[in-house]
Amino acid sequence: SGEEGVVTFVPVRINANLKTETVEELVEGKKKRHLDAFRYVLLELERDLKLAAKGRTEDRLKKDWGITQPQSRWVQSGGDRSLLAGLSDGTTITFTVAGLVRKLVADARRVRDRHAARPAGDYLGEARYRRLVEEMLEAGAAPLSSMRLWLENESISIEHVMRISCFDLHHDYLSFLYLGLGWLSGEARASRALQLCQLTGLVGDEGVAVEDAQGMTPLTRAARDGAGERALRLLVDAGAKMNQRSRGANGAGYLPLQVAATYGHVDVVRVLARLGANVKNHGGLAVRLAAQAGHVEVVEALAQLNADFDTPYSDNTTPLFGASHNGHIAVVEALGRLKANVNATASDVER
Repeated sequence: SGEEGVVTFVPVRINANLKTETVEELVEGKKKRHLDAFRYVLLELERDLKLAAKGRTEDRLKKDWGITQPQSRWVQSGGDRSLLAGLSDGTTITFTVAGLVRKLVADARRVRDRHAARPAGDYLGEARYRRLVEEMLEAGAAPLSSMRLWLENESISIEHVMRISCFDLHHDYLSFLYLGLGWLSGEARASRALQLCQLTGLVGDEGVAVEDAQGMTPLTRAARDGAGERALRLLVDAGAKMNQRSRGANGAGYLPLQVAATYGHVDVVRVLARLGANVKNHGGLAVRLAAQAGHVEVVEALAQLNADFDTPYSDNTTPLFGASHNGHIAVVEALGRLKANVNATASDVER
């Protein structure tokens, strides 16, 4: 247009002291963030313990046969004197819920203190740092399990919970829940199984049907990772579906049975079959996946379960072709012993 434009100068201040953090500073920062997160876990823990006990402790204390004890007996049997503040008159100990909460939080706080005492270098390695995070999460969960064990199992005295590490009591609580599972059915069994799945880290609060960030359901992830029979059975009892396909990475569109076959978990394949996986309709693809990956034991197990190992997949390739193409001689020989049809062809197979 021929008009002159307007130029505006904006003053900018540059900090000449800016510098990149050193490796040592980055590692120290990682440790600090971990300890900050741990402090938050401890704050949540104390709140959650009080919420778990609210409205339930008065009746429970009346039924507790170990609420009082001579202090001399406690000390002679190895009891921690530091736990007795406000609980003893010098002769007799009277255990309280407030004292129990303090003890359980102290158990967790000792873990944080050990983390704080570790050198920053321990926060560098991936495996070591993962373990530190797991310990932090356990420190938040185990005291709650200990409180629930005392509240729900009247054969456990408050004195016992005061004496034993909350991390041992956490496993006692899991055993208590497992034992009770066998007497339950229907919705009560599903609810108890879900609780156990959550306590053992198999699922989060969202339940058994929700996919994780990788697009994997809890059951498919357990099948991929080679989980044991107890974990698989808990997931199924909690409502996990054998026919829910995963949309994650290597398991895209595959069922738990097929994912287990892909990664060579023969025991998982057998357990899933016992728990109701449809080997007749979905075992053919499982055989193909196992064969092309070289998992001969899985191929043989699926054949014993009457999976179809002859009918080709939609691209006209058979398990025998996949095994031979990838150089898995042991699988080729196993399929030969099973009398696989070398001339089998087709255009469609139900996945």
